[in-house]
Amino acid sequence: MDTTRLAQLIGELADDLAPAAVESGTGVGYLLAEARAVEDDNAVLSILACGFRLVAIGNYLMAAGAARAQVIGLPVRRKLRTSRDVLAQLPLAPSSVAKLARVGARLEELPQVCREMRDGDLSLEHADAMVRGVDHVRSRVGAHGYTAHKEAVVSTLGVHARFDTPAQIVEKAREIAHELAPADPPSIAPADNPMLNEASVSRTDEGRVRVQADLDQFSGEKLLTALDPLCKPVPAPDGGRDPRTKGHRCADGFVEMVSAYLANPDRPVAGGVVARVALTVPLPVLIP
Repeated sequence: MDTTRLAQLIGELADDLAPAAVESGTGVGYLLAEARAVEDDNAVLSILACGFRLVAIGNYLMAAGAARAQVIGLPVRRKLRTSRDVLAQLPLAPSSVAKLARVGARLEELPQVCREMRDGDLSLEHADAMVRGVDHVRSRVGAHGYTAHKEAVVSTLGVHARFDTPAQIVEKAREIAHELAPADPPSIAPADNPMLNEASVSRTDEGRVRVQADLDQFSGEKLLTALDPLCKPVPAPDGGRDPRTKGHRCADGFVEMVSAYLANPDRPVAGGVVARVALTVPLPVLIP
């Protein structure tokens, strides 16, 4: 099947759901509009199952397409940076773009995820949870431990993907990592290892921004020290208690900390490094 035939099939399905098809008294659109109790129960359930498969296969097409676009250099030819930017050209929520790009980049490494998405049996959310779960296990047990247990880890998470929520899949991965860690302990305790640090900043479907971070003790203490004075309750104008919740105060403190950083003229503007100039002066110049 080529892309022309694929587009034709999608068009035929869309036409079958259109009002004109419903009025004709045939097709899936008519069934959705006129389904009868009991008699059409199985047909409606079949539509739900087919809808799920269509969404799963569609997500596979976008994830695999984005991964291939990166390999053949398509983003550069479109004056974009990565395949994620290519996906962002579609009318997708930023969170969906992030999931598709993350899953697409791992389809070759994780054939079980690839196969189940391709067959329409695994949702994007569950596939993304499996990818993040596998990454978590690898970060905790090291490269050698991950290689030794990879197939078993992916298989276990795949089983849970059929019954559990994405959050439960990630939690199961954390349990697996905890069980495997003693067999291949890192040279540095996880609490003190900055190489395990992770942070993400993403937009939600509602347009808000979600911040998540997992830091080592030292880095975390620096963050807590910076936030602590900014998160303390402030009396209301009438002298009453601060009406903000603890979470609200923490968010306000975080925003204030970022604002102070942005107001600093010496902050780096690219690459995360402050620009520095090294000046070499001969010693006779410094000594009169």
